[in-house]
Amino acid sequence: MIDIVLVLFVIISLLALGGLGYFSNPRGKVNRLFAKMVLWAAIWAASNFLESEVRNPTVASFLLRLDFASAALLAYFFLLFCVNFPSPSLRWKTKEYIVFIPITALALLSFSSLIVRDIGAYRGGLQLQFGRGHLFWIYALCLFGYMAVGCTNLVIKWKKFSGIPKVQVSYVLLGLSLSAFPALFINLILSQMIALSVTISRLGIYGILFFGGLTTYAIVTYRLMDINVAITRGTVFAVVYAFVLGIPVAVGFWGRTYLSGRIGVNWWLVPVGMALLLASLGPAIYGFMRRKTEAALFKERQRYQENLIALAKQMTLTKDLRSLLVLIIRNVTKEIGISYARIYLLDNKANEYVREVHYGKERRRQFGDSLPNDAPLVQMLYRSRDIGPLLKEEVISHFQTREPEHLKEVEAQLRSMGAA
Repeated sequence: MIDIVLVLFVIISLLALGGLGYFSNPRGKVNRLFAKMVLWAAIWAASNFLESEVRNPTVASFLLRLDFASAALLAYFFLLFCVNFPSPSLRWKTKEYIVFIPITALALLSFSSLIVRDIGAYRGGLQLQFGRGHLFWIYALCLFGYMAVGCTNLVIKWKKFSGIPKVQVSYVLLGLSLSAFPALFINLILSQMIALSVTISRLGIYGILFFGGLTTYAIVTYRLMDINVAITRGTVFAVVYAFVLGIPVAVGFWGRTYLSGRIGVNWWLVPVGMALLLASLGPAIYGFMRRKTEAALFKERQRYQENLIALAKQMTLTKDLRSLLVLIIRNVTKEIGISYARIYLLDNKANEYVREVHYGKERRRQFGDSLPNDAPLVQMLYRSRDIGPLLKEEVISHFQTREPEHLKEVEAQLRSMGAA
């Protein structure tokens, strides 16, 4: 019973972390890859747990093969996540399709006897036993290879990076040391040497939560402005889909005897039908719950948005440019709660951004009343205009990793401007 509670906690937590990482930036490639990786981790954890619990040999055999297939796809998305973390890698754009071919083939072959065969019967308290197929060690080497390449890529980045990117990579590496490698060793190597108890064999399941948690922290702290929304949406997502996925599994697992006595050999139609019904209702339930939760938790933010909408309407009635700028800077400064702000406008003749208005208490001497249009800081902000407001740490991180030759100049500008 304790094992069931622990595994359910791990699976639900993984889904919550995946939702949290995804909703912190749904359009980000790294966030999408992380969500896919965590989803396959949850599938692997569920199949790995259930394969040693069910007493039906056919179901146990399917779950063991699903265990191997999901582990292969988990390794694939792990590799893609590593090479694209903390920012997408253009060099791997084509390689992503190349590494997809062998791992997909091995995932499909997991359902044949080429990787696992001679699957044993249920043995209470012990891990399900199986024999090695002709491709077993190729499968194992491929998984270790994908993991090794991903980890090597992270270590190289850790040595190269500094500041926020280095800290982010450090969290991911720490999570790996606590989970991924122990899980691979226990399930692929140690299980072939000795008969493991189910408690030992599930240490990999419990450990993977460390990797998911630390990696999620490394992702979401990169955009602190969105963390509250991300946590809320991720939690609602996990609760709804734990309900959607959990009910059919629970009915099939614990209600099989009752349903078999009532319906006969077609008892499985009940959990399958429930799964299809709940899967179709899942998005609608999630959308409804998300709206209600956000409305209750973010009343202050809604007031803030309403005030900005009112400001936008007032702006359309203001014809004088300077009056418009003063209106904008005073209202935005008040709503956001910052102590000082400036607005720069582009002077096309001088090819520079000139300070037009400022508002609030100036804490330090500002960098200047103008910034050249070709200044590295200005160009970086222009290229990032679709992202939205940037934190000072994000700007510095960009120049550390992509334009180190301009780093000192930009740091001096940010310090003098009192940028946050």
